[in-house]
Amino acid sequence: MYSSDDEYGYYNDYDISHTAAYEQYPPRHRGRGRGRGQGRERGQQQQQQQQQQQQQRNAPQHREPTKRGRDDGDDAPAEAPRAPFLPLMYPQGTSAGYDPFLKPKEPVYCDTAAALQAAMYTGNTKATAIRFWPGTAGGARFLTDVAQKMPWITALDFSNINVKGAAPTFIVEDFLAVAHLFPRLTSLDFSRRYGPDVECGVKLTTPTLIVILRRLPLLNRLSFFGQSLRSEALEHIAQACPLLQHLDFGCGSFSPADIIECARRCKYLELLDLRQTAFIKRDLMTLLALLPRLRFVDCRETRIQDVQIFDRDVSSHPNILLDF
Repeated sequence: MYSSDDEYGYYNDYDISHTAAYEQYPPRHRGRGRGRGQGRERGQQQQQQQQQQQQQRNAPQHREPTKRGRDDGDDAPAEAPRAPFLPLMYPQGTSAGYDPFLKPKEPVYCDTAAALQAAMYTGNTKATAIRFWPGTAGGARFLTDVAQKMPWITALDFSNINVKGAAPTFIVEDFLAVAHLFPRLTSLDFSRRYGPDVECGVKLTTPTLIVILRRLPLLNRLSFFGQSLRSEALEHIAQACPLLQHLDFGCGSFSPADIIECARRCKYLELLDLRQTAFIKRDLMTLLALLPRLRFVDCRETRIQDVQIFDRDVSSHPNILLDF
């Protein structure tokens, strides 16, 4: 008859049925063996290896301290941004003057019929923007044709369409197709231009703008200068377009409180057009406190005067330019 030692090897000497090693390793990894203690010796070696591996797994591992000086085992980065990092749209210093803001470096625009036709039929991907000109073919069907042949478009400018006295080529309903046809848009201009010799643009409605912006979360530049919109438009701008860096709503009918609330939620703003608004110095100081990246504010035709602003008022924004 076999003894218990010969039959079951090391199991009678040390019961590991309730240890972590026993639970982790299936039975086929445990040596059983017969005769002359070979099973016992092999089983003890495997047991020691298992215990060493378990100790290594349970041992505290060295971690490099994070930027905050922590060493508590937290793998989260020291500064985990909640929104993607955006490079400055206007990185120039004050020595560059107003040119970067008044004449920004723009993408390659197709602003004539010949340029647009050539880009559509040759596949010129360098032309990433379209500035529609007076008298251009318009309508949702035309926009659909452009989107099918140039899906890489990122900027649209409708500020020069529908010259007063000429037959309109676009109506406000045509703009509803923009968000569906050009989902990659980063720049959109619905401004209305007024002057002694020309008046152009399409009157935009608040519901139309809201529908468009809901589908364009990548916008970083938006202009609707001269449009008469309700305050609900600003609420949806902040919700739908959190990456805005350039916002132009001059000559509008928005209150300072509505503008400040919108700007507070667009923390990447660098350029803000406040022309013909009811802003006073206190409102401007509130904006500076809320927007650390602000670089240029157009304060013309507001209640703010140049003599009211001192260096100490803009000490938190050494590179800011204010236009009065």
